[in-house]
Amino acid sequence: GGPLLASRPGPILASGVGYRRLFDKMRPRFTLGLTATPERLDGGDIYALFDNVVAYEADLLHAVAHGWLSPFHYFGLPDTVDYSKLVWVGGSMGYREGDLTRELTATARMDAVVQALRDPAHAGSRTLVFCVSIEHARSTNSALRRAGLRVTAVFTGSCEMGRGEAIKALSAGLLDAIVSVDVFSEGVDIREVDRVVLLRPTDSATVFLQQIGRGMRLSPTTGKDHLKIIDFVGNHRRAKLRLGLLGVTPHDLSVPVAGAGFRRAWKDGRQVFVAPAALDAIRAVEGAIRGPRARIIAALRDLRDEARAGGLRRPRLLDLVSRTGLAPTTIARLFGSWFRLLAEEGALDPSDQLVVASPAAASIIEEVESTDVVGPHKMLLLGAMAERQWTRVDADSARDAMLEYVRRRHPSVQSRRDGRWKAFEMTKDVPRKYPMESLVKAHPRSFTLRNGEFGISVPEGVPPAALLDAVSEIADARLFQYVRTRAGGAEIEGRLVKQGSSSVYLLLGDQARRLGAKGAWIQVFVDAREYRAKVVEIAINVVEDPASPDAGNLAKDVLMRAVGASTVEEAWGRYLRFTPLAEGGFELDPG
Repeated sequence: GGPLLASRPGPILASGVGYRRLFDKMRPRFTLGLTATPERLDGGDIYALFDNVVAYEADLLHAVAHGWLSPFHYFGLPDTVDYSKLVWVGGSMGYREGDLTRELTATARMDAVVQALRDPAHAGSRTLVFCVSIEHARSTNSALRRAGLRVTAVFTGSCEMGRGEAIKALSAGLLDAIVSVDVFSEGVDIREVDRVVLLRPTDSATVFLQQIGRGMRLSPTTGKDHLKIIDFVGNHRRAKLRLGLLGVTPHDLSVPVAGAGFRRAWKDGRQVFVAPAALDAIRAVEGAIRGPRARIIAALRDLRDEARAGGLRRPRLLDLVSRTGLAPTTIARLFGSWFRLLAEEGALDPSDQLVVASPAAASIIEEVESTDVVGPHKMLLLGAMAERQWTRVDADSARDAMLEYVRRRHPSVQSRRDGRWKAFEMTKDVPRKYPMESLVKAHPRSFTLRNGEFGISVPEGVPPAALLDAVSEIADARLFQYVRTRAGGAEIEGRLVKQGSSSVYLLLGDQARRLGAKGAWIQVFVDAREYRAKVVEIAINVVEDPASPDAGNLAKDVLMRAVGASTVEEAWGRYLRFTPLAEGGFELDPG
């Protein structure tokens, strides 16, 4: 389930390259879109593509209540893994794949899985088992076979059965289970599946819903009246995410006392049971998350804790965009503005409060957040002015400031070679006619253009520095989103994002798949020295030296050296480009 989106007449830009080409050549009078995953893992802002018009929305619970999907019986069982001892790296998986594989293939964990599948209360005849890695899938496959189940493992690469063959065997009752890694998350319809087993943590609501969705199709011919979901619930971050998506509220989980479990049945056939130990583990972490609004709040609270630990005043909007993958416009749509969200969470600093206290200043910020961004010029102009603390500027000075700003702060905007970026060439008319006139025409109360000077209308009583700092924060986040979702050409580029207060990783979004399959090691060169880097969900956060395998993860040092930074703060926000080499591998240099 998901929203039905509609746009007014006119051209739009889609986040996927294939769709973008299609829409660039068409001028539809009306566009209708249907998606099950509006909060995309690649950071694409689907809502913005349809002018933020949601014509209709139905989530999973709505579909179950109307009989469109099968009800589920969810069993949250205690996990043997202590996730607090693992290193948190973010992304949909949350932890390092190698660390997870080691813990999830341990004997105690495998014994718990076998015991859960043998329990008559969890019985199922056709099962999908979701694992975290190929090694995990192979180990699980072997353990289930030893337990007497007819099972096969399916993943990218060489398997004893192909995906299609395994599906046919499962549907026909010739197999009891299929163990998989990232091949059944979407685009697969196996109506006969009556049990799914979740053996991996995930920080992604999309991944969770895709996995349980494989078993929620109706199947009258097999007599399936509900889907059983076996989930191993531990003290990993976002543990409550799954329960919130299933209809369990924070109040539901706050009622039982410590040491007691949770059980509830709904009239539509849904049932949720959480074992006492699993519920205690959930309570040990954070609040329940249901929907993008609450996920954003949870991410902001995490970032605020990390900022305080690092001696920073508060997280910036760019931190939240990087952490959640959601666009600034989506965050503004859900909360009214970034600063309203900060106010809701009590996170405003004194400078923020001066801006929020003025309705006119708050209106300027909200217009910067929501104004149409077809090209980068508006945000480059406002960002350059804010950085220099200018409230007024003439066209010639604006051109010079924008060029310097983009070279230093957002070099990937300047580096594009395809036609979409040619408009950035600073001809004599660009700053004068666009974006200056465009901003004034769209927002005449906030911006002025008189006698060749463009100005930001700072309200009386508001310190210009406070307003300009807020404008700078919004402009940086929107430029980052622009580069991330509208990147053209064959270049592959990522952005360095802070991990905690003392390290960085390279955020790539959906471009990660262009470097290699998930979990693949690729060869990279920095200053002519060879390294190997691991491609994870949407990022690179592990870099090793093949000549010194015992040196461990060198990602922080290598990535900082690649951008010429000596501190994490200096590296944060810089871009790196992957250039394919004829002899294989990639040259890694500043974007």
